[in-house]
Amino acid sequence: MTAFEQTSRIEAQGLAHILEWMKNNPKCQDLRFTSDSPYAHLLQHTVGDILVRNQSADTSLDLKVEVDARYGNFFLETWSNRSRFTLGWMYTASYDWLAYYFLQERKLYLLDFLKLRRWAFNYNGDGGFYEYPEREQRKYHQLNDTWGRCVPIVHVMGNPVIPSKAYDLADTASVAEGSRIECYTQQKLPFADAP
Repeated sequence: MTAFEQTSRIEAQGLAHILEWMKNNPKCQDLRFTSDSPYAHLLQHTVGDILVRNQSADTSLDLKVEVDARYGNFFLETWSNRSRFTLGWMYTASYDWLAYYFLQERKLYLLDFLKLRRWAFNYNGDGGFYEYPEREQRKYHQLNDTWGRCVPIVHVMGNPVIPSKAYDLADTASVAEGSRIECYTQQKLPFADAP
């Protein structure tokens, strides 16, 4: 099995878990998958994997899935293919929300992507992700050399400038909470109902 096939299978498993969780939210009923578009390549590199349409606003969401969180980090991609000078999604993407999911733990993290980027590139003056060295992705043997920064989950989730929320998808109470999503900063996540 190729690295692409492995990661596609992992992402499909994660997507199935997240869609099961989202289906309990009436505001998540109109989902558009960018992979279904004839412009899929462009859309996935800019607005992400899913467009959530509702009456108040359209929201874009990108999904990152890993098998487990054994090291307790988010891998924030800086180079998609460093040897060919292809920048990674931290530089090129413009989606609204990053959904980072760990299969084994069934843990979902929703992060305001614009604010994550502002923090990462030090727009807020707090050091961002530059304090973490760039590392090559070595989980999968692939042709491109992907690089990124491994940032501790607690550093991102505990940061007051990055609206974020963690959900345990193995917990039925968390699944039911899918219709009442709120950020720690009291800002609404893209498909949140009123509390």
